Amino acid sequence: MSLVTRAAGFVGTPYRLMGRTPEGWDCWGCVSWLRQQLLEVASPSAGDGYLPEDAVGGRLIDTSAGLIAASLGRWRLLDGPRPGAVALIEVFGRPAHVGLVLDRRAFIHAWEGTDTVIERLSDERWARRARGFYDA
Repeated sequence: MSLVTRAAGFVGTPYRLMGRTPEGWDCWGCVSWLRQQLLEVASPSAGDGYLPEDAVGGRLIDTSAGLIAASLGRWRLLDGPRPGAVALIEVFGRPAHVGLVLDRRAFIHAWEGTDTVIERLSDERWARRARGFYDA
């Protein structure tokens, strides 16, 4: 069974800041849980340093970018998307969002204001914002 097919069962999981399970997760919770459950690969955590006040007034982007940068600094940069890799996405000019690459064309992610979705990396919305692909 393909990674896309296995991950599809998690489409619709609600976004929840600091969530780490399919009951609700943020982008890092989605990536780390799916990597562990579907690929049996542990992921260094980038999302455990949030505080509730970080969700107020746009500070979440800055906090998220800092936490992700600190975590991905321990990962290796890949030359392109590969199944199981983490896609680093820019938000408001900062690398502040991640998704799990399912194949060379698709990734799954949890985005604030929406439930978990699978989208194409080549969609204009994401292709112009992708800042790299990483693996631990």
